[in-house]
Amino acid sequence: TYWTNRDLAYPEYVENAARMAYGMAGVNEPRKEIHVAEPYDPFDYKELHHLEGLLLFDRGKAPEAAAAGVTARDGDLPCCPSGGLLGVGNPIAAAGLMKIAELFWQLRGEAGARQVPGTPERGVAQAWGDLMQVGTVVVMGNEGGPLTTATQSPPPQSPPPDPRATPLSDREFRSATGAVEQRLDTLYDWDAGEAIGAFLDGLREQRILATTCVSCGRTLVPPRKFCERCFRPTDGWTEVPQTGSVETFSICHVTWDMQPLEEPQIPAVIRLDGTSEGGFLHLLGEVAPDDVRAGMEVEAVWKPAGERSGSILDIAYFRPLDPEVRRELVATATVEKTLESTV
Repeated sequence: TYWTNRDLAYPEYVENAARMAYGMAGVNEPRKEIHVAEPYDPFDYKELHHLEGLLLFDRGKAPEAAAAGVTARDGDLPCCPSGGLLGVGNPIAAAGLMKIAELFWQLRGEAGARQVPGTPERGVAQAWGDLMQVGTVVVMGNEGGPLTTATQSPPPQSPPPDPRATPLSDREFRSATGAVEQRLDTLYDWDAGEAIGAFLDGLREQRILATTCVSCGRTLVPPRKFCERCFRPTDGWTEVPQTGSVETFSICHVTWDMQPLEEPQIPAVIRLDGTSEGGFLHLLGEVAPDDVRAGMEVEAVWKPAGERSGSILDIAYFRPLDPEVRRELVATATVEKTLESTV
């Protein structure tokens, strides 16, 4: 099922995967048999959300457990002793592997300062994918080998490894041993599909197009040819206003390689006027970070006609409708570089 027509208050996709994993591992009572947990936690609430889906707490009880210290590193059920995804830099596609690696170190007693107390024998790791379309749960245990935990150290001849990452700047990354930077002269055809293809063609013409569903009355941007709520094809096309409001936003002060930005980037989800829930991701411009608010009215600022190519970047950015909130851009080149590295 799609994320737009499922219960977002409870992660059923996690429960389904957890029951399968527990069954394979012979776990009958997760709350008693799991000693450390690494749920997928790219946002604060997701740890609590997924702990309930993993059947480690009853529905609605994970927040109470966290407040009582149950999920702390020295609690009755340590959760995310790694520091969680935000603590390790959120490795996105490698998030699930990071969770598994942390369980490996915890169950071997090799997690150093992060080591949970006692002798944990079994742990669970969990991750998701494709906007909750995919739920992955892995149960790990130390059965079949000697325990090497915080209370039973490994033999002196095999000291525990010291897992450390080496940070690289963009320049260091491109010049590192084994790095290859070469533009491939490869010809290929890529079809964006009927809906997104028409949407991109519209952007080239400085128009924002949407599809409509008469069954549920929604106007969909970005457009799709199928209504995921009604399970039927959409009915037609319409042009929507180039104004809207900020649904949510972030303020980014560093680049992907953690280098400070002179001018913060402000990605935001824009919900255009006359459209239904949701929106699309773009950047805000001509506004100070402290002045951005959810619900702020904005308008599209377009590239010149000769520079538009049928891309989401044909919209240079969105700026506040209120002239008093706007400010002068730092430099056109800076804005264009920001757009290319973010969208």
